[in-house]
Amino acid sequence: ENTLSSVFEFHAEERAVGDRHVVLVLEKVPLQHVRAPGIRRDAAARARAHEDQLDGLEPLHLCLSALQKSLLNRSGMLTVYLHSETNLVIEVDNRFVVPETLRAFDRVLSDLLRLGQVMGDAGRPWLSIVPGPVQSLFPDGARRAALQLSGR
Repeated sequence: ENTLSSVFEFHAEERAVGDRHVVLVLEKVPLQHVRAPGIRRDAAARARAHEDQLDGLEPLHLCLSALQKSLLNRSGMLTVYLHSETNLVIEVDNRFVVPETLRAFDRVLSDLLRLGQVMGDAGRPWLSIVPGPVQSLFPDGARRAALQLSGR
């Protein structure tokens, strides 16, 4: 079963005392399911493979869509990072609107992996690959919490 809780871990912190801000890191993001441009296959095999890849992106699509629409994000108090299984760290701007369809979401992620960023309005990137490690995203002394499927 591929539920959101079995795919992602959650990390949160407050930036400073009195500064209410949550940094959320979605762990083990399955970027291997993003369409790789330039692979030659016959049309039927390409369609089957692409559908399987899209199924692998669905939990990320649903989770990121819900986070971006949340009141916490719309109030500017949420920062989301994606951390892939291959140790790639992606910053998600709080104004990024997750595409409605999985195919469009896949195209955006494919562009991100190819270009290193996806630009939004006013010349500000909506998605960008940032230097890791993930621990560098949290300020010193920040409180952290992690949620896992096992409950530990």
